[in-house]
Amino acid sequence: MRKLVAIIFVALIVGLPSARTQDDSIKLSDDGTPTTVKGHVNPLSSKDYRLNVPANQRIAIHLISTSTKKLVKFNLRRNKYTGKPLPGADAVTDWEGTLKEGGDYWIGVFALPAAGEENFTLVISATSEKKSDDGAASTEPNLDRARIPGTSAIPQSFVPRGWKIDARAEGLLTVMAVHASDCALLTTRY
Repeated sequence: MRKLVAIIFVALIVGLPSARTQDDSIKLSDDGTPTTVKGHVNPLSSKDYRLNVPANQRIAIHLISTSTKKLVKFNLRRNKYTGKPLPGADAVTDWEGTLKEGGDYWIGVFALPAAGEENFTLVISATSEKKSDDGAASTEPNLDRARIPGTSAIPQSFVPRGWKIDARAEGLLTVMAVHASDCALLTTRY
């Protein structure tokens, strides 16, 4: 009887390839530009992405969805099936940290029960470890600071190639300038 059950189970697995899911892989760009992935979820359907990183890779993950109530979240875990989410990376829309161990990590995007059919965009940014003059590792974004102007009439000039402005703020800008002998308050309109 056990053999018969085992044979039926194997036959179902082999015979129903549509029941097996194939996960998408996310490849980080070599030039430091953020990697963008678009997808679709609902409360009954989630999406898993495999992310392969070297040891000590610093990454930032940002999730944008069509849900106005932020009913689409993600988690980041080391093991796809049995792993708990990394600290601070459970049911979030933003996460940043250093992945100490190299290898595969899993990003699971899911919709909360009150959500409907939701489209989402996942943005993954990686920074590199660079050695300073004293030999210590420092984390800096992969962008050429020399290509960013010091002054400009338009905000878009300060945005590195491949990046976009996520939000804008207008109004009164207050700057506090501190000197050893006094404190001055500067106000300007932008």
